[in-house]
Amino acid sequence: MSINTTNSETNELLYGIIVPCYNEEKRLPYADFLRFSQAHPEVLLCFVNDGSKDNTLAVLNGLQLESPSNICVFPMPQNGGKAEAVRQG
Repeated sequence: MSINTTNSETNELLYGIIVPCYNEEKRLPYADFLRFSQAHPEVLLCFVNDGSKDNTLAVLNGLQLESPSNICVFPMPQNGGKAEAVRQG
């Protein structure tokens, strides 16, 4: 996957944050993540959907559509726990 998120001075991505998600549809702070991604284009937000049974993946995909340059979503087919989700991210 290629993501074109760069720092304007160094032309490089400076930070990456991995956010494991499992059944977070109702608790996911969508607006906060969106504001953060727009205010900090040098930071890649990488969400790993850990086999959620609710609509978490749809919420994350909507978030990625809003800010595709520095938000990525990795769906896992089944729940493997937070540690596995972080490893996948």
